Amino acid sequence: MRDREPTTSEIIYYHVEHALGHFQILIQSIIGFASGAIRGATLLNGGAAVALLGFLASNFQLRNNELLPALQFFVAGALFASVTWVFSYLSQICYAFDLKYRWNYSNSVEECLTKKSTFRKAAGCLLQLIGMAFMITSYGLFAWGCFTAYDAIQKTTLTSGL
Repeated sequence: MRDREPTTSEIIYYHVEHALGHFQILIQSIIGFASGAIRGATLLNGGAAVALLGFLASNFQLRNNELLPALQFFVAGALFASVTWVFSYLSQICYAFDLKYRWNYSNSVEECLTKKSTFRKAAGCLLQLIGMAFMITSYGLFAWGCFTAYDAIQKTTLTSGL
């Protein structure tokens, strides 16, 4: 049995601690999903570029270089996936600075939790959206590169009679 009832500050502290624990788990899962998507796009585009280079090297006698545009799409897709890492990193920095600012310059826990969003949080959100656009573009470039490679191979087999 308790000797006394918890104070309002202790109750708020418990709720903040509980909410921050959930927030940390959520952020870690979001970062894990984003990291997996970025790695996947990089591996897809980079692997496709390497495979296509190997194919081009073994079939160098092709007269017209119809597979080169597909290679360009794969390389661009790998580059876009790599740039996504930068935007992801910058958005996390903005979110961290926003949280640090709200925590350091609040007079109470309630004020910290209810303080309006700052420019840092808006910048983090914008950088996150730009990173997502780069990721979607990377996957789109992979799809377009696959389509271009398939079309080029179809044209080559029809004209060369392979």
